[in-house]
Amino acid sequence: MSRTSADHRPRPSRSRPLGALMLALVCLGMPGAALADSAKLGQFWLDAITAQRAEAGRFIYLTQSGDEADRPLSALRGLKIDAYPGTAEAEAALEAEDTAAAVEAYDNVLRQRPPQWLRHWVIAAGRPVDAVRRYLTLVEEQAETLYLEAAPLRSLAGATDAQKNELRPRIERTFDNAANETARDLLAQMIELARVEDQSAPPVAADDDDDAAPAGQPDAGNGAPRVIPQPPVDATELSLVVPAGESQIVLTSAMNDEMRAEDPITRLLKTGRFAEARDEAARELQIVGQRNIAMRLYQHGMAVLGLAEQAGGDQELYLTAAVSFMRAAVYFDRSTLWKVPSLVEVGYVHMKIDRPDVAHSMFEKIKNEIDETDTALYERYQRLVSENAPRWNAWNQQR
Repeated sequence: MSRTSADHRPRPSRSRPLGALMLALVCLGMPGAALADSAKLGQFWLDAITAQRAEAGRFIYLTQSGDEADRPLSALRGLKIDAYPGTAEAEAALEAEDTAAAVEAYDNVLRQRPPQWLRHWVIAAGRPVDAVRRYLTLVEEQAETLYLEAAPLRSLAGATDAQKNELRPRIERTFDNAANETARDLLAQMIELARVEDQSAPPVAADDDDDAAPAGQPDAGNGAPRVIPQPPVDATELSLVVPAGESQIVLTSAMNDEMRAEDPITRLLKTGRFAEARDEAARELQIVGQRNIAMRLYQHGMAVLGLAEQAGGDQELYLTAAVSFMRAAVYFDRSTLWKVPSLVEVGYVHMKIDRPDVAHSMFEKIKNEIDETDTALYERYQRLVSENAPRWNAWNQQR
């Protein structure tokens, strides 16, 4: 599916459009005509562009009108460069889940000696499968723990759906047979990262830091502020423990920070309007330049979790929620603000899908990081650990 020119975000012009166009043609080694390149940004293909370069974490390209535009490099999921037919061949191979053919096609691109930015992208594009396979081999051969501490989580997170589908069965088998607890904890995370999300799960739109900007960001389409409907209640009176069907969800106390308490999506969550909260969080995550991505991923996960509980334990909704939680935990692993609450819920999801072993791994991973002053969440964590313990022991005795 292709996006229209409305998806382009023009950059301030640093040269005349014609000069920029000719520069792009020279860089790509083409003798004269504009290229018909395509870029996959998130879930969608953007056609009829001219790829220029990558710099400072941005993918820069020209629109049909010759204007320069850019998107976060982290959002770039695929490239078809007219001057390098192997890029399109690789994409077709990945779509057909033929990894070997994709690697061969990328090798052909490298033989053409592309510009450095494209060379780096092609090398990185083939890395997820190789990096994950190498790590799984180390686990399977019972390598020293030192070698097992650096799991390729980010590589796996950036893999294509076809690559994830190929890798996930082996990751699960390796997890089931692994004796090393360090490896088991990391493999449990890899299982979730290799889960192919459905189309309702939001794409990550930027690679900026997690929670610096307030709600009400400009919309990606036209730059105008988008008003999110808010429940007419005082945010300070809303509980972090929210009924959801016969169960409940428990929000982290970070949601009671002065700015976040007034956040419209937080208010939707606190009043149990989970479907609206899910949809609004998904929209926010598609905004170019969104800076509070980790919070939005957490909010999306909590909203979907609430819907799962309201539906009486919908397994697919549980798994969709887990995908958002894992993305928040992995993409923003340097901050415990959203990582720890997210992993609490990943553990809970695995209790609900009868994987007490994975739940145990999640709870163990955060036992020294969870904030005891986050009272409601800490009590939930302790309760879940206690409830999972007999299931984990029974599972462990059966191994």
